[in-house]
Amino acid sequence: MGALCRELGNPNNKGESKDTCSHSIFDVDRKNETKEKLRKTLDEAKVEARILFVCMDSNLFRDFLLMASDLNMINGEYVFVYLDIFRLMRKDMNLISWYKKGVSEAENDKARRAFETVLILAVKRPDTERYQEFSHQVNALRNRTNTSGTSMAEL
Repeated sequence: MGALCRELGNPNNKGESKDTCSHSIFDVDRKNETKEKLRKTLDEAKVEARILFVCMDSNLFRDFLLMASDLNMINGEYVFVYLDIFRLMRKDMNLISWYKKGVSEAENDKARRAFETVLILAVKRPDTERYQEFSHQVNALRNRTNTSGTSMAEL
């Protein structure tokens, strides 16, 4: 990304500057997040970005998208790319869901429409025999070093 941004920032052979590449990072703290903070983050992103790469808890992401919907950010002008790096930690291994039990049908419909604007990038857990053997070896090594007090650096 850095090289691409530098190239786009340089003038072309006509002398025109193409300053079209920038990025901003908006930190979202799940434990201390409020709707006001989510709205502020989205308001700032609305001014500075059109493509938003998002990596956060899936339940918070649903709220984030509902707020984006309230701010008219699911109209096609903005693209949300959700980096689902936490998928392997969830027990069900399913992709994140727009549907939530115990909320109104209208809210679920709104969430469904918002999720239609999202590209989800998720990690697939390898299921090959080679990966299973590797995983077993890593866990055995971890268990051996944890019980013997030997650090990984000493091995």
